[in-house]
Amino acid sequence: MEVEGKATDVISRTEKSLRENGIEEAGVEALFMVSHLLRVRPPELMAQLLMETGGAVASSGARLEESGLEVLRGWVARRCERREPLQYILGVTEFRGLDFTVGPSVLIPRPETERVVEEGLEFLKAASAGASPLNPMILDLCTGSGCIAVSLAKELPLAMVFATDVSSPAIAVAAENAERNGVADRIEFLEGDLFGAIKGQTPAGPFDLIVSNPPYVKSREIEKLQIEIFRYEPHGALDGGEDGLYFIRRIMAGAAAHLKPGGMLLVEIGHGHSGPAVKFAEDAGAFGEIGIITDYSGRERVLKARKTAPAMN
Repeated sequence: MEVEGKATDVISRTEKSLRENGIEEAGVEALFMVSHLLRVRPPELMAQLLMETGGAVASSGARLEESGLEVLRGWVARRCERREPLQYILGVTEFRGLDFTVGPSVLIPRPETERVVEEGLEFLKAASAGASPLNPMILDLCTGSGCIAVSLAKELPLAMVFATDVSSPAIAVAAENAERNGVADRIEFLEGDLFGAIKGQTPAGPFDLIVSNPPYVKSREIEKLQIEIFRYEPHGALDGGEDGLYFIRRIMAGAAAHLKPGGMLLVEIGHGHSGPAVKFAEDAGAFGEIGIITDYSGRERVLKARKTAPAMN
């Protein structure tokens, strides 16, 4: 890939290379690659490029030196030839306006998961209406990159969050992301299997809110996922068992014992899981206000269930 050093030319030719190799969002990915090299956010770079006049960039710095171009060539090769996800190539991605370190030990945070955070915030703020300050206890199961736990801690300055994962490499990445976003002092990362990870912790519940984005892909479906997911993202964070419901079933069975009266459970679910997930909540015998929340594409995405009891104090 031959490019000039000016950002507009670099983006244009990077996009061309990506598109010719079947990358669907070639323009967006080209912009993110160049932005990362220039150490500016994509909207900022776009604003700079729109200010170009007479072939010169109005804001200095929107050029790449040869060393940067060489790095970019390597990134394009990895993306086109190996189909490595852009987020892993750059080592970082954005979730709810925050930057998160990502790598092959954790799933790449996706916009759909933001619904879990949004619903959690809405619930906590409504449940504490009239009470001050808002200092909830939160449990995040299968934390992965920590995107849910960190986002909640960031927006709730008095919250205490416990975040669990069975993967020690994932816990290390999540802890790094807590440090990166200035909330490490309010998140306790615990390695272990679901609720087993919080046994013996003081305090460790009961919780006002339990959230989770657990593995929920059917085992036999993993190899059918797009190559960027199947080849690079951790299968342990994807595999939800034969029916995709293994972890969802266990979370629904155990959550009530760890929730405060009136506390809320929010669990991300996969396609076709809404019916079984609601049934699991009903069978637990401790939940009311059971329902399904859609994402912004209209897909059923999050199960919510509130422990039957008066509202939180």
